[in-house]
Amino acid sequence: MKGSLEIMIAAPADDVYDLVWDVTRMGEWSSVCHSCVWEPGSDSSAVGARFVGHNRQGEREWSANCQVISAEPGKEFAFATLVPDSDEPLWRTVWRYTITPEDDGTRLTESFEVVNPPPAAGGMSEDAVAARRADVLNNLRSTLDQIKRAAEK
Repeated sequence: MKGSLEIMIAAPADDVYDLVWDVTRMGEWSSVCHSCVWEPGSDSSAVGARFVGHNRQGEREWSANCQVISAEPGKEFAFATLVPDSDEPLWRTVWRYTITPEDDGTRLTESFEVVNPPPAAGGMSEDAVAARRADVLNNLRSTLDQIKRAAEK
């Protein structure tokens, strides 16, 4: 499963990047992720840095260990959620913010790709997968709208 959405933001690319790389602010943008905390020794957004994302959707709460996989100022920031209890860092889902300068501002694209689905996903019907994808895209729209508001202040 994968998907992406984009939004135009009336702000410079570097300003937009400064918002998306700071995962500690994710709770300001996301309707699901309410906070992120850098792991000890990983207090920057350098490739390899790790953080824990704390999520809430309805009555369900969970945390995800994450690792920064791309950090190109003004261009792209990406991280992967990691498969729990794995002896090696296996990616579960890749979340990517692509930043493209344009004449009238910046195009911000947020995308996701499930690269190593959880075991329970194997039993999901096509309708359930489609509903889950639609839900994630709806959350992406909300996140992009919030980032736009913050960048254009």
